[in-house]
Amino acid sequence: MSRTFREWNPAESWLFPPAPQDWLPDGHLVYFLLDVSEQLDLSPIMEKYDSEKGGKPPYHPRMMLVLLLYSYCIGVFSSRKIATRCETDVAFRVVVGDNIPDFRTISEYRRRHLAEFQHLFVEVLRLCRRESRLLKIREAKAALEQQARDKAAAEAAAREAEGKPPGKIDPQDAVPDPKAQRNFTDPESKIMKTSSKGWDQCGNAQAVVNENQIIVAADVTDQANDVRQVQPMLDQTISNIDQAGVTENIKAFTADAGYFSEANVEVLEQHSRVDEAYIATGRLKHNERVAPAPTGRIPAGLSVKEKMARKLRTKKGRIEYARRKAIAEPPFGQIKHCRGFRQFLLRSMEKMKAEWNLVTLTHNLLKLFRSGAFATN
Repeated sequence: MSRTFREWNPAESWLFPPAPQDWLPDGHLVYFLLDVSEQLDLSPIMEKYDSEKGGKPPYHPRMMLVLLLYSYCIGVFSSRKIATRCETDVAFRVVVGDNIPDFRTISEYRRRHLAEFQHLFVEVLRLCRRESRLLKIREAKAALEQQARDKAAAEAAAREAEGKPPGKIDPQDAVPDPKAQRNFTDPESKIMKTSSKGWDQCGNAQAVVNENQIIVAADVTDQANDVRQVQPMLDQTISNIDQAGVTENIKAFTADAGYFSEANVEVLEQHSRVDEAYIATGRLKHNERVAPAPTGRIPAGLSVKEKMARKLRTKKGRIEYARRKAIAEPPFGQIKHCRGFRQFLLRSMEKMKAEWNLVTLTHNLLKLFRSGAFATN
């Protein structure tokens, strides 16, 4: 007896063709990016179309932006490959529908709005901060509600043990006191007072990363040496986080030996927004032992480099600098190895900077998406 299979006819016509959304599961990255795009200020992009008159209506700028964002998120960077995916990939069809742009249109949109990617970078940074704070508020609210229920349950158990009738309110319906408080960072507190050693034609991509692996500043330079990048990257970091509404100081600014100079140390240590600075003064040689942690007062007459080397050997210095590898390195690995971005498609420093902004802001969007912090309105 032959096995019975489900009916299958690939040539069958559909009376009512299914929508592409029917084949894309809930929670897909595309839906996330569509929701995010509604909360981004695209006025700098839209303004470029205000002066255009006549001709064929252009593709909607928001659709083109989501198309680019999704493509960069999944490691598709070529405009020709993006155009092909628009015809063959369900997720891409959900973005564009029947408005399938050709590769020239995609390339031109990217080229035309290079300057606006820096604005979008800050917009995404602001969104990351807002959603992170909303998540903390939701967690704090849930914790306060649970505390109220636990307190009510304990009181009900005490009344029962004393032979008294239960209270009027069921413990499960208990609500927090209107003046209840919970600190986001300390819930127990209360308010009182190139590695290949080869040569290549390239740009030097820079990024400053916070403790959540969110890139807060990004730039590209034509200088192979990193030592001149501390001041401009610090300035951009302060500017970006200020625009994103972050008022807290940078608790610890760490960098590897490529960024060391006495001038850089002084810039960081004297900056009002930087609490502590740790820059490696050199690399350990093979089999070289780490010097023991220093004790006692700092000896007089030490140079800036010697003071920094001593600071890095302290217990706090070792802990802070060790965190750098777990914070700063993963985003570059994720961008290069997970998403496949290993070279710039665009040429000229201005265009490479714009493309790096696009790469880094989509990195931040992926972090936001995977954190589960984003809540649609």
